Amino acid sequence: MLSKYCIYIVLTSIISIACHDKARKTPDIQLSKEEKTIDKISDTTNLLGTWFSTADRNSQLEINDNTVTFLYSGISSGAHPYTLVPNCAAKKDKSSTSVRDYIFIHDLKNCYRIQSVTADTLRLYFENRNKELLYVKWGLN
Repeated sequence: MLSKYCIYIVLTSIISIACHDKARKTPDIQLSKEEKTIDKISDTTNLLGTWFSTADRNSQLEINDNTVTFLYSGISSGAHPYTLVPNCAAKKDKSSTSVRDYIFIHDLKNCYRIQSVTADTLRLYFENRNKELLYVKWGLN
């Protein structure tokens, strides 16, 4: 029962963020010299960790070696397996050796383009909703 409740809360928060009113101003965070929009990601070290959404501090993202966990107000959606893929069209090709700059979450069938990543910021483009997402590392904002 609690599991269904957690899923409901997470899905409600994702829909809320996806349907967010565009008139609301988001924080103006400038790209640092080290952070550049990327076409390719080869070192995933900066990708791993706990991230806070700049649009909603209750929304968190935890990326580990094999799973992504979405949290809202500390309530977890559970761990979802992911693969880094070269593009969303290739999301089913796990054997690809080309550079992987998309995160494909298998059980949710969601695809996120990694626009940029540094030690403290992560910019994703949520392909399924055509929405840019900006995260900062836990404790840095």
